[in-house]
Amino acid sequence: IGYIGGASRGRPLRGLGLSAIFVLGIAIVYSSLGLVSAATGTLFGAVSGSPIVTLVVATIFTLMGISMLGAFEISLPSSVQTRLQTGGKGPGLLGPLIVGMVSGLVMAPCVGPVIVALLAWVSSTGNLFYGWALLFVFSLGLGLLFLIIGTFAGAIQALPKAGAWMDTVKKGFGWILMAAALFICRFLIPEPFYSLGWAILLVMFAVFAGAFDMLKPEARAGQRIWRGITLIAFLAGAIMLFRVFIPQGGVGGAGSSASVQWIVNDEIRALTDAETQGKPMIVDVYADWCAACVELDHKTYNKPEVVSRLEPFIRLKLDFTHENEWVREMKKKYQITGMPTVILYDPSGGELTRFTGFKSASGFIALLDRNKL
Repeated sequence: IGYIGGASRGRPLRGLGLSAIFVLGIAIVYSSLGLVSAATGTLFGAVSGSPIVTLVVATIFTLMGISMLGAFEISLPSSVQTRLQTGGKGPGLLGPLIVGMVSGLVMAPCVGPVIVALLAWVSSTGNLFYGWALLFVFSLGLGLLFLIIGTFAGAIQALPKAGAWMDTVKKGFGWILMAAALFICRFLIPEPFYSLGWAILLVMFAVFAGAFDMLKPEARAGQRIWRGITLIAFLAGAIMLFRVFIPQGGVGGAGSSASVQWIVNDEIRALTDAETQGKPMIVDVYADWCAACVELDHKTYNKPEVVSRLEPFIRLKLDFTHENEWVREMKKKYQITGMPTVILYDPSGGELTRFTGFKSASGFIALLDRNKL
């Protein structure tokens, strides 16, 4: 800010231009990191969706969450930060661009945990545009305040003062990261242990958020509401903990166990049946390590309405769990870029539509309706 303020010479428009270039420098650094992370995920697609990588991403999320709770700090050496604050004199427009790029790296004390978590997530998706766009938009949001302050020097006086609220926000994001780590492991952790994880997380959150701290008689309404929220979180965690160790009996078997029946990997048979019987065909490309693939099976393909709608179809599943020559040929033939990929064909064999990723039962049926299937 000192660099922009000095270079703008009190002219708001010049300050706006220099601030925009400064923010662009930040965006170049972070979006490049996102692009590289996504490219790495694309080159190693089978690895990036494996349980091992999912656990690694969850571990990174957890460590970053613990960091934001104050267990340890992520920062560059103080000498580097001091050099940035005292230097940064560059000619013309190149100066603020370079200062912005360097600032993007030096912001680790504030945004390091979030950036690392985002990069880990982008790497697991393998989507180049998504990786670039996610980090670029993050950079723009991060730099919005710099634009305002660099344009209007008086805006500095309007900034909220540093205090307890900053620590509260930081810790809030820490708990969110740890919850995200548990969520992305939902298909890797057996159900009792998954529920146990949520129970422990809720109880710990309630305790650390002050559920049992002494509340002063003169406490404000907001403090009392927050106390109620933390107590509800503790109660929810305690109930989940109770249900883990003392499962409820109840009446079982009431739900439907119907699910879509598939032809697995026998492409020739499926194509022949579709051609001879004049039926539409659905191709589902999946892998055992693909969380969204498991989600499709557990939340969409087992719904009675979906089962009945797919009854007239020839249903083919292609298992890409293990990379081999056949899998590479099928990827090229069906132009598979991610999993799960679901492709719908009309009775004449023409492709109608496809989608990649999870789709709910209602969304799947709406897709069938739009294509008159």
